[in-house]
Amino acid sequence: MSRDHKCVCDQLERLQPGTQVDVFLNGNLLEDLIFTNFNLDTFCATFVEVGEETGGNIIVLDCRDIQALRIE
Repeated sequence: MSRDHKCVCDQLERLQPGTQVDVFLNGNLLEDLIFTNFNLDTFCATFVEVGEETGGNIIVLDCRDIQALRIE
C-alpha cells in the first residue's frame, strides 16, 4: 500500500475476517462490529453490526475516513 494512505488501511489489509472491532469515525464510536472484508482497490472496509437492536446491519466505510480501530 502506498505511503499516502492511513495506518488504519494498512491494519485492515492485515486484519482477519471475523475480528470484532470498534471504529472511531469523525467523532463517533461504532461499537461491536465484526470485520468481514477489505478491498484494497476501493479502500472499502465492510463490517457487520452485532447487537440486539442493530445486529446484522452491514456497514461499508472508506478506510481513509476511519480515525482509529479498537481491535478486541
